[in-house]
Amino acid sequence: MYIFNLHELYSRIYKVREKMKEKDISALLITEPENITYLTDFFTAGYNTSFQFVILTFNYDPIIVTRHAERYWVENRTPFNKHVYYWYDGESKTEVTLRVIQSLGLKKEKIGFEGLSWRSPFSYISSLKQHLNHLVDIKNLVNEVRFIKSENEINLMRQAGVIAEEMMNEGLNSIYPNVSEREIAANIAKTEVLKGSDWSRTGPISSGEAAKHIHASYSNKKITNNDTVFLEVTPQVYNYHARFMRTIAIGEVDKNFIDFSKRLIEIQDQALDQVKSGVHCHVPDEIYRKGILDTGVVNHYHNKTFYSVGMMMMPNSFEPLEVDTKSDFIFREGMTFHSYIVVGGFSISETIAVTETGYERLTNFKRDLLNIYS
Repeated sequence: MYIFNLHELYSRIYKVREKMKEKDISALLITEPENITYLTDFFTAGYNTSFQFVILTFNYDPIIVTRHAERYWVENRTPFNKHVYYWYDGESKTEVTLRVIQSLGLKKEKIGFEGLSWRSPFSYISSLKQHLNHLVDIKNLVNEVRFIKSENEINLMRQAGVIAEEMMNEGLNSIYPNVSEREIAANIAKTEVLKGSDWSRTGPISSGEAAKHIHASYSNKKITNNDTVFLEVTPQVYNYHARFMRTIAIGEVDKNFIDFSKRLIEIQDQALDQVKSGVHCHVPDEIYRKGILDTGVVNHYHNKTFYSVGMMMMPNSFEPLEVDTKSDFIFREGMTFHSYIVVGGFSISETIAVTETGYERLTNFKRDLLNIYS
């Protein structure tokens, strides 16, 4: 089953080849799983365990090189399955790569490799360089094309956004005094899978002091009255993500905390209102940072304010484009981001798509400090 048609795949290939021309590169050695899937539609759950790569040139369709155990997925998951190289367990990754490059007549050509990929470790690249004199690091060349999503890609993220909303509703329905974080996670995960997510990774779930911090993980801790709960839901549809955060208060809530949460939401709304194609990323970032500092709760805000999301596979949880105080890029239509604010025990975020005139929220849930009365 193919997720994207040939027209869309060839459009992606064309854009990458244009960047190859700019760098005078004859071929690309693509090892990042997301980029392999992006250009070929090939996908395997064995990306973490099976070594594979794609060779992209100007003369051929993308050439997939993969473990023989992945043959079924090549034959059924990509239209580019006619010219495939298979390797067998026990073979050297370097020898396999060199054999393919030699057979394609590329040994003396300028070949780009993805130095930022977790699938291009130093030992592998250094061993290739002993045999290839013209191997150059292309860094984020393919990723830069992926930052701009097609309507088909954004539609998958919209679907993930709907699932995320169902997950958050289930989370709210599962929270009450004496229930454990683990039980909440189990309910959310079941909803996630049944509603259409490819995986059952719920996202961070925490309560009490841990709810004030990102990157939490659920535990056996039980929810108590007057507790605070942090939920971030992270479903995916064909590896395309949408996610958002909410803070939930149990029982009576201090009015000052309610007012504080409303102010942070206003700050985020003001920042997001500046997002549109052609706007420099520092414009909403400065609104975030000034607004947060003006609350007087913190003296410095360390977090990034946006990071790119889209197609991600483990172990990656973001795309390599983010907004911090040193970022320097222009928002473009089709970029998709998770934008978040975490201050003083309150967290809220959305996944958005940049449009020509503004942005589209891909996660649509009540924007408020959520309250559950015990």
